Amino acid sequence: MRNVLHQPTVEVTDDASVRRRPRAVAIGVFDGVHIGHAQVIAGCDTVLTFDPHPLQVLRPDDVPALLTTVPTKVARLAALGVREVVVLRFDARWAAVAAPSFVDDLLVGRLGAHTVSVGANFRFGAGGEGSGHVLRRDGRFRTRVTPLVRSAADVVSSSRIRESLSSGDIGAVTRLLGRPHALTGRGAPGRSVVVDTGLAVPPAGRYRVLVNDVPTHAVVDDRGRITVDEQLRGRVELVLRCRVDR
Repeated sequence: MRNVLHQPTVEVTDDASVRRRPRAVAIGVFDGVHIGHAQVIAGCDTVLTFDPHPLQVLRPDDVPALLTTVPTKVARLAALGVREVVVLRFDARWAAVAAPSFVDDLLVGRLGAHTVSVGANFRFGAGGEGSGHVLRRDGRFRTRVTPLVRSAADVVSSSRIRESLSSGDIGAVTRLLGRPHALTGRGAPGRSVVVDTGLAVPPAGRYRVLVNDVPTHAVVDDRGRITVDEQLRGRVELVLRCRVDR
């Protein structure tokens, strides 16, 4: 049985307890850890990410359903060779931090970054005043800004993947992620899967899946509840292979 949490060793810390050392740091929410994220992260030993999703603080009504929990995100990052994940506990205080202070106090002061890597649409600091261009003007570290990645006709983004998932286009989800999408949760009576809080689920339908590496089928009802053909206990990873009710 495979569990997404059992992956190459990675150190997880937070912005309050991280110890300063020279780092190559990739910064972003990285929800889903898709093929575009992989290009931002390439060559970096450390990822700085955010929990909760910044929109939870900035625009609570616009918070999206997520593709990954923090533990699953950490596992995906470890699989890309990341050695350390620093989780910034995003709150109203951090939302009010000006971009220069974010750079001075966090990137340079706490992390000791010698390289900073971000995506082309990354913004930081109060009001989103910071960007890759702002980072490039700072001479204390090297900045790499990765252009948006395209796959077929799509710009690869977590938002685009969520849209594909919500429409049941599992093929597009797989293509944009660079791997099949997995939901995490726990087994419950009646062969049901209780998905971890806040995760996006596909629309109602029948799907071919892997449940803890075992091929089977899953049914999603109109309320987003999932049942499978096997009785389950404990932690569950449900990998979406394709939709079969069309």
